[in-house]
Amino acid sequence: MSSAVSETERKPDPSRSLLQPFKPRVSLAGKITAILLIALTAGAGAAACLELLPLELPLWFEFLTALLVGLPLGAWLLSRALRPIDVAIEALANGI
Repeated sequence: MSSAVSETERKPDPSRSLLQPFKPRVSLAGKITAILLIALTAGAGAAACLELLPLELPLWFEFLTALLVGLPLGAWLLSRALRPIDVAIEALANGI
């Protein structure tokens, strides 16, 4: 007989109620991917808005506009997403 507890013998976790909403976990790679997609979409949107204007703007200007919109937004979102990791690493470094 094994000492492991089978699925039917496990007791339900009292800290997990049916009324508590399920909080999905997101990996770091998922967060970075989402941030990259948001920044690229914002940059592409800015370039598309410039293309719709009746001005004859060169393509390099539209590209620079996309960079000026997408890069700062992506950097800000990435720093916001990685802030908890920075705090944890700093706490670990101070504890050593």
